[in-house]
Amino acid sequence: LYKKFTIITNTKFTQVNRTYRVLKEMADTKHLSMAEAWWESVQDQVKALLEEHYLKMVRDQDDAEYKPFRNPLISEVIYRRNHTWESTMSQECFAEICQMLPKGEENERMARMPVLDALSRSVFLLVGKLLRIYAT
Repeated sequence: LYKKFTIITNTKFTQVNRTYRVLKEMADTKHLSMAEAWWESVQDQVKALLEEHYLKMVRDQDDAEYKPFRNPLISEVIYRRNHTWESTMSQECFAEICQMLPKGEENERMARMPVLDALSRSVFLLVGKLLRIYAT
């Protein structure tokens, strides 16, 4: 779980975010608008599929291999490490997840967010950007 969480919420998130920003700067406005509209129309289905299949797989693998991790809060110190789950996330990832939360409750909600919830939201944001990159 630790390795997946770190790679997705930091390394991959940063890479995809950088590519998406370049695309937004360079893409034809019409095609980008069409990709954004398409994403709006399918994002609920994508989110449901990710939660149903991907998260179940991650959880099952974690249970089979690394029982100590369970599903801690991102504000907790990682088992056998000296830092929190939150500290392994890129600032961009953390900020975008905060934007998904109700205004005024971001800090409190993030402190109480389980690792799998943060992972799920990160994967959702990544998939959305990758699909829009592809659609453009």
